[in-house]
Amino acid sequence: LTWDYFFIPPQRTFHFSEPEDMAMCLALLVGAAVTGTLTSRIRRRDRLLRSREQRTNALYQIASAISAASNRRQFASAVSENLSLQVPGRFAIALKSVAGTLEPIFSDLRDNWITGEKEWTVAMWAFEHGKVAGWSTDTLASASARYIPLIGPGEITGVLAYRPHGEAYISQDEENLL
Repeated sequence: LTWDYFFIPPQRTFHFSEPEDMAMCLALLVGAAVTGTLTSRIRRRDRLLRSREQRTNALYQIASAISAASNRRQFASAVSENLSLQVPGRFAIALKSVAGTLEPIFSDLRDNWITGEKEWTVAMWAFEHGKVAGWSTDTLASASARYIPLIGPGEITGVLAYRPHGEAYISQDEENLL
């Protein structure tokens, strides 16, 4: 439209006197539309690749920290710290004991929120049934945290508890990471 207005006679009007001028304007319009669409796709793919890269890096950092841990407390601390860098909120871990029961692993004193009666009941339910329960789920949604069973080879080995800050929303990417 700018080309037509300033350069095609009669100038300073949106009138086409020649069919070639109309064809040229349409070609420019189609070229701009195609370029815009392709640029939008490239940007969307770039955002997706960056997100995947960040998730992969986070998983690598967590795996490295876990392999460096020499006991359950260091394990819980490594997982909690690395996940809290990726997903805003608090984390706690409860692992299966030798006796086969669930026991909380405190990386520090701030993790004791998981042992509250209501929260511990939801954690036990997630452990026993092998399904996600708690906050933002359809199962026991009144809990203040989400309890994700840690499934090992052939058995459930514990529960990862995630408590968001306030009434936060968890994105699909963050949910996949957890």
